[in-house]
Amino acid sequence: MTCTQAGPLFSPYLDGAVTGKQMRELSHHLEGCDRCSRHYASLVRTQDLLARVGGDEFIILLDKPVNRD
Repeated sequence: MTCTQAGPLFSPYLDGAVTGKQMRELSHHLEGCDRCSRHYASLVRTQDLLARVGGDEFIILLDKPVNRD
C-alpha cells in the first residue's frame, strides 16, 4: 500500500469501516511509514479530543438513545 492509498483510509479505519484486507494492509503500511504514522496519530489525537469535549452534549441531544447491541 502506498501513502496515496493509505491517506483516504485513515478516517474509515478509525471508525472501523474498512475491510479486513484494508485493515491489515493499512496497519502494515503504518508500521513502516513514519510520515503516515504521524498523520494517523494526529487524527487519533484529534478524534480523542473531540470525543472528550463533545461527549456529554450528545447524551443531552439524544431523545431516545439507540441500543446498538
